[in-house]
Amino acid sequence: MDSPRNEGQRLTEKRILASEQFLLSQVLHDVASPMSAILAGIELLSDADDETRKDVSSLLIRSSMQIRSTFVFLRAVFGYAGRVADFSKNVLYAKDFLKATTRITLDIDNVSVSDPFVGQLVFAIVLWFVKKSSTKSGVISAMFYENSIKVSFVSDKIALLSRDEEILTGRSCASSASESYAEYIKLLAEFIGASVSFCSSDGEIAVNILLRK
Repeated sequence: MDSPRNEGQRLTEKRILASEQFLLSQVLHDVASPMSAILAGIELLSDADDETRKDVSSLLIRSSMQIRSTFVFLRAVFGYAGRVADFSKNVLYAKDFLKATTRITLDIDNVSVSDPFVGQLVFAIVLWFVKKSSTKSGVISAMFYENSIKVSFVSDKIALLSRDEEILTGRSCASSASESYAEYIKLLAEFIGASVSFCSSDGEIAVNILLRK
């Protein structure tokens, strides 16, 4: 007979999977624009002159890179059960994603993360910050300490939600797509036994993760 803790973990896993499926359906809309650009470019190639072909080729390459970087980074964010455990490699994927799709830079030290779920949690926060930025510009940084991590985002315009802190700390449940990113982060933290605190000010959001010892 399973212990209450094991049963609780299984329930959390199911909630994480359900949350992942929902968020993936939202995130995959991001590939629609570059995919449309690729299809339009292919149509133009048949009747294009040499100069137009060069422009279209650049468009096809740029759009393809956007799609590829998005899919690769999503694997780091939704890599359930730690299928992608190389944190330093995922940092590179995250930087590629941000470079191809935003004007946000990522500042993460070359640190070693032994628990793949911790890395997954950090990258989920990065994606959440991207979704909250109306200008898609700014700096995301992550500071790693002995038993805690601070992930912060500084940007000119950040779409703050009054219920973010309640969702992250488990005092409320998400009721919209934008709030579901915060709930996903809360579920991942719950799964690894971490506690999450949230603070925000004008132009900055910070999520503090306290890891269990």
